[in-house]
Amino acid sequence: MLTVIRCLIYNEEVMGWLLDLGANVNASSRDAWWTTVHAAAVGASTPLFTRLIALGADISRAPGMLALAASAHRTTLNRIPVIQTLLDRGADTDEYQGSSISFEGQNFCELLVWGRKDALHHAVQRGSKELVEFLLEKGADSSIQTRSLTSEKRWIDVEQLADICGHAEIRDMLTLHAKMKEAAVAA
Repeated sequence: MLTVIRCLIYNEEVMGWLLDLGANVNASSRDAWWTTVHAAAVGASTPLFTRLIALGADISRAPGMLALAASAHRTTLNRIPVIQTLLDRGADTDEYQGSSISFEGQNFCELLVWGRKDALHHAVQRGSKELVEFLLEKGADSSIQTRSLTSEKRWIDVEQLADICGHAEIRDMLTLHAKMKEAAVAA
């Protein structure tokens, strides 16, 4: 069962009215792992997302939200300010989307389709150079592997993911980043 606030997260005017009336910003659906703030990270405007956080939306109840926000990033829906807000409040750059989701029941199918991806994996798969650069600047670990249907369920690194997805420029950027990181460690 969906909550009203979650269903209307994309309508800023109605959401403003609901919040003015005292809607519960921490309401969750019966499935409990998908909260209002999850939905907001995906599609709410940045001001609305910021308002939810200011009203006490608890990001600790929303594991993998940074990856979820990255999965929704597009030129027409910039999630970087939302991701920055999450980072400012202690979200883990490298947390896998769905890392607390059970492997039982319907969630197993969702997990199989989504795979195990963090924010950087989503940015690479989408081909978002801007988001990849942002996440690397914020300390995303480019050595963390991913697996999904895209990788035929094999564990692969981000450079391999960029290759599979046809993003040579991003692959080159990741390779350079890894070399610079190795050189800094060696120095």
